[in-house]
Amino acid sequence: MSAPQITRIGVTGGDGFLGRHVAAALRSSGVDVVTFSRRAPENDSVVQCDLLDPASRKNALRQAQCS
Repeated sequence: MSAPQITRIGVTGGDGFLGRHVAAALRSSGVDVVTFSRRAPENDSVVQCDLLDPASRKNALRQAQCS
């Protein structure tokens, strides 16, 4: 049995140095990337979220359609 293909992934800290590079590498592999940031979103692929707050996390995952 083959593993399911990942089509969308969430990256925390996507606006930081490492997160930007991870997100870029995933995008170049054809994966749809959504990044989570404490800062206000700059584009549609960024979701504002406080990872320390369970309600904020849950809302961000729902908004990004990741599970």
